[in-house]
Amino acid sequence: MTPEEFYAAGFSSCPLPPPCWQQDAGTFYVRTQEQGAAYVRYSAGLPDEIEAFVGDWAHPWIYWYCWGCGATLSQLLSRLN
Repeated sequence: MTPEEFYAAGFSSCPLPPPCWQQDAGTFYVRTQEQGAAYVRYSAGLPDEIEAFVGDWAHPWIYWYCWGCGATLSQLLSRLN
């Protein structure tokens, strides 16, 4: 996945990630949804590691983690909706 794909899907750069990710490597994105803010941590250098949640990081409405699974942006979006 590329930054352009995230931006095209309505995400924007998240310069200050949620507290749970402030020590983690990766690129952070955020998008506003009906259920709340959707946050994504993506690390292309760590076998396409993707972690995402919707809502409050301490009690997420939706949580998804994928390491080395080769997920596509459409798969990520279907998990977050």
